Amino acid sequence: MTDEKFKGYKKTMKPLNLVTVFLITLTGCSNQTPVVAQPEKSDDGIISKIEEILGGKGIASEAFIVLKNDEVRYMADMEIIFFDDSVKDAFQKLRQERSEAKSNMSIEAINNNPAMAKAMQELNASRTEIAERERSIDGKVEEMRLNLIANLKDSLNDLSQQLESGGKVLEEFKEITTPFDEKIRANVKEGEDLKKVEKIDALEKRAFVMVNDYIVKNSIKVAKMNSAKGSLNHTEQSGFQQEHPQNYSISSFNDKTRFLHFDVQVNRNAPSYYDRWKYFTNIPKECSPLLSELTALWRQKGSIENQAKILQSERSNLKNNRRAALIPWENRHDVDQDQFEEQYGRITREHENTKQRLDALQNEGPERDQILEEMVSQIKEEIAEQREQLDEVEAKIQEKAIESMSDNLRYTYYNKFTSMLGAESELSIRTGSKGDFIIPAGMDYLFATRSRSSGENIFWFLKIDPKFGNFRLSNSNAKFVGEYGDTMTWMYEDFYLE
Repeated sequence: MTDEKFKGYKKTMKPLNLVTVFLITLTGCSNQTPVVAQPEKSDDGIISKIEEILGGKGIASEAFIVLKNDEVRYMADMEIIFFDDSVKDAFQKLRQERSEAKSNMSIEAINNNPAMAKAMQELNASRTEIAERERSIDGKVEEMRLNLIANLKDSLNDLSQQLESGGKVLEEFKEITTPFDEKIRANVKEGEDLKKVEKIDALEKRAFVMVNDYIVKNSIKVAKMNSAKGSLNHTEQSGFQQEHPQNYSISSFNDKTRFLHFDVQVNRNAPSYYDRWKYFTNIPKECSPLLSELTALWRQKGSIENQAKILQSERSNLKNNRRAALIPWENRHDVDQDQFEEQYGRITREHENTKQRLDALQNEGPERDQILEEMVSQIKEEIAEQREQLDEVEAKIQEKAIESMSDNLRYTYYNKFTSMLGAESELSIRTGSKGDFIIPAGMDYLFATRSRSSGENIFWFLKIDPKFGNFRLSNSNAKFVGEYGDTMTWMYEDFYLE
């Protein structure tokens, strides 16, 4: 091999002098050659080392970027540093070291700041207190029960005194309203026991399954229903129709029957609202057996809805009668029943609820167990919320601590990164006037950087993965960094070497 063959190649005899990489401000992407440190003139065996590295076939490559106006700008006379596979482990080790140092720096900063140190001491004391409270919950359930009984007795006594302050006015109010309130509570309970929503939902699901099974079993030429909701609804024109008629009705469009539908005739003189809906027309012959079964479900639904309406009407009448019965009382004592009830109604309800809880806690039974379980669960939820709050406080303290030492961290590990590049480098070359260069055989990674006159910084630090026999440094595999601080930290914060 001749010396001419290696023109443009330079082998470092010791860790690479990275002044040419980071500390010289290069010009923009022009072809001007920047000032660089002069290599040592002594061969000192370097040619034989290069021959060893270049023993295999090199890869023809080029470096360029494409500007926003689609202009191609070649990276001329740019230094490229090559590494073998060991640089990946070295870089990962450095990242891990920085992560640990970042954590340690926050601890150091906290210890050196009296205010932060005191805040952390208080935070740790709170954590200890919370942990002790959590450990003692199960062993102090009986103690908590007795404390709760004592608190409820105090509350009940206070509420009783407030009720007594109502005097004769409150006594008359209760005499008038109690009969109505008892009937209203009974009405509400009857409505709850009716379970209108659950029962109608079950009936509609039965109708849904029934219709679809019938359609499939009898090969009826209509589409199946796709939803149970509203399958037993009706309107003035049609029965057994969903809220969305297209899902469950016969639609005649171009004489093509697509869905199932039963027309009905309304008898306005029928004694019952639901008895009006009993004459069906336009029934496909093959659907006659299905109709009788659907009618039974439909009437069950109507009965449930009718019961619910009756209860609702009764409840409304009770409330109206209650209000009317209080009018003479209002006039007699010159009070507003709504305002009076808002005040003493709340006290009355609290008094009743407190008395019930107290009775339950003083006697054995499922109600007492439920109250205690809810109490323990509430305490544990409060502890979990307190821990989250402490975590947020600690994160803010650490964030402040890291901010106070960020400059030291940035400079320290920027320098460690450049030192790592120098220690791990195998060879460096410079690109030609068209950004052309040769990747020597045996090289696994490369690093290159260029600072542009606009202040934009461009970095390439990547695995050499040639496709189609060549390799390119371009926008697609470059790391662009704008600000100076980012220039010193990009390699740690959001970058990973493949």
